[in-house]
Amino acid sequence: MNPSHTGVGSPEYVDAHCHVDLFRDPARVVADAAAARVHTIAVTNAPFVFSHTATLARGNAYVHAALGLHPELVATHGDQIRRFGELLPTTRFVGEVGLDHTTNDVGLRKRQRDVFESVLGQCGSVGGRHRCNRPSLSWNRHHALVYGHATRA
Repeated sequence: MNPSHTGVGSPEYVDAHCHVDLFRDPARVVADAAAARVHTIAVTNAPFVFSHTATLARGNAYVHAALGLHPELVATHGDQIRRFGELLPTTRFVGEVGLDHTTNDVGLRKRQRDVFESVLGQCGSVGGRHRCNRPSLSWNRHHALVYGHATRA
């Protein structure tokens, strides 16, 4: 049913994976998402970019910053797992975490698993503010994420 025919107003949409920080004008992207009533999960690839995205999203009912540590960045930014834990209580959203087995490097795969298990453990310890303790699956051709426990892709 088209909401515009019911008198409810314009439809609301969801963008569950948007890299707001990678746009030329991130503030404009956030403003446009709100104006268009698009609920947007603004994912970040690593903890060091989360604060900027969180600042852009602050006070916006439609854009939500998601803390992340992308598996492809574990080799270069895996040491940010501690910062991930420090920032975790400040958000209700986590994204860009999981396993990426596009590499044949056994050591890197193990490191990705270790970091991912740490992310899941931290989410579980923070508790009710995060949905990591409820079954939810997200995947693409590179990695899989099951909130609550890790699986191999």
